[in-house]
Amino acid sequence: MLLYLISSAVALVLLVLDQWSKAWVTKNLALGQTAPLLGDILELNCVHNYGVAWSLFSGMRWVLVGVTSCIVLAVTAVLVLRLIRHPAGVFAAFLILSGGLGNLIDRIFRGYVVDMVHLKFWPSYPTFNVADMCVVTGCVIWILYALLAQEPSPEELAKQREKIRSARQARKAALMREHHGASSVRSSVDYGTGEASAPADGDTPGSDFP
Repeated sequence: MLLYLISSAVALVLLVLDQWSKAWVTKNLALGQTAPLLGDILELNCVHNYGVAWSLFSGMRWVLVGVTSCIVLAVTAVLVLRLIRHPAGVFAAFLILSGGLGNLIDRIFRGYVVDMVHLKFWPSYPTFNVADMCVVTGCVIWILYALLAQEPSPEELAKQREKIRSARQARKAALMREHHGASSVRSSVDYGTGEASAPADGDTPGSDFP
């Protein structure tokens, strides 16, 4: 559960960053205008991409919307059904989901994707955005996960669940024993141990007689 919370929080932050950066570039840079970003490595370049990388499939807006929607729904189903449990696979899926949603929002509401990051040392490489970085990074992690990681078998998952259930039951039983022990001690204090207290000096039987 904690893994899902952390991964979903990271994905949400990246989605917000993607949409904010696109809005900022659209507001502050004219189409085709460039601005320095990171020395001779990166620069900002406002680009409207009507296709995918290298402007492939340009003009096929609704086809791309349909394909991206299918990918987003498939990844969401994988996460909801818990078909993957390895941390790398879960995190990769959330990254792909975040990136897919970022570009899907652009295609639906703008009709194109806003790209802005350009590699100065590799001029022919397509300009990209935060959503693209999420998708590419998620795909790389997913490939490594698929090649190197090993999902537990159904039998191993059943054993793990049984271990967790047994540990919870043992802890519950220990807490109940501790609670009953504390209750017994309180009862003993409240109602006494049955030992009579010694009478006071003036109350000794026969003290009124000489």
